[in-house]
Formats: sequence, structure tokens, C-alpha cells
Amino acid sequence: MKCPYCGSKEIIKKGKYWRNKEIQRYQCKNCGKKFLEKYTRKVYTEEFKLEVCICAVKRGISEASRIYNVPVVTIIRWIKQLGAKLEKERPPLKKS
Repeated sequence: MKCPYCGSKEIIKKGKYWRNKEIQRYQCKNCGKKFLEKYTRKVYTEEFKLEVCICAVKRGISEASRIYNVPVVTIIRWIKQLGAKLEKERPPLKKS
């Protein structure tokens, strides 16, 4: 078993989760995130997020949502996160 967030195989048991039956919880030693043995949440790679964002800019958010089967709200959140990341990495403008 490996961490669905960072892919590390260094994980430890971290309690149990009850929902109609007992499900083992785990914690990654590498990134510290907790997750369930059978996790239903999709974990998208950064490359996939970037591909969807580029498609959303070219074709529109609704179209990208249909093509990649990702909710519109998720794509909007990814675009905002990407914008914030680019803003931090942008060199300061020169004053003339």
C-alpha cells in the first residue's frame, strides 16, 4: 500500500473508521496526511490539473469539465491555485 497523496510506501496504522463496517485508517510518514484503506476520493496529479486548466482557458471551464469529467468548481479552484502559484513565482516589475 502507498500514500495516495505523495506515493510514499512509508505508512503507519492510525486508528479505525466506522461506517457500517470497520475501515483501517493510515498516516503517511513522509507527508503526514491521513487516509483510509479504501479511499474513494480521486487524487489528481499536478500534470493532469495543469492540462485541465489549459483546456479550460482554451475551450472554457464547462467544456473542460465535460471532457475530463471533473466538476466545474474543482477546475475553478485549480485555476485560482495556479494563479496564486504563478503570482508568487513572477519576478517583480521594474519601475520606469
